[in-house]
Amino acid sequence: MTNSNAAYNAAIDAANDARDAANAAFDAAEAAYNAAIDAANDAYNAAIDAAIDARNDAAIDARNAANAAANAAKTTHEESTR
Repeated sequence: MTNSNAAYNAAIDAANDARDAANAAFDAAEAAYNAAIDAANDAYNAAIDAAIDARNDAAIDARNAANAAANAAKTTHEESTR
């Protein structure tokens, strides 16, 4: 009976070790998955920020060009009425 208990205990220990290894592998895979999700979110947010910046820059450039054109027209008008 002692040998049977020793074999049983060894099997239980081996099963527990396998479970622990599987849990560690799952934890590592989950950490890698979370890191990939975080990196994807960061890249997405950076792309959105870049698009917003480009849109804002284009709008500012268009406004500045319109102001320059209006100022040039105003100057031309003022000079022509002198």
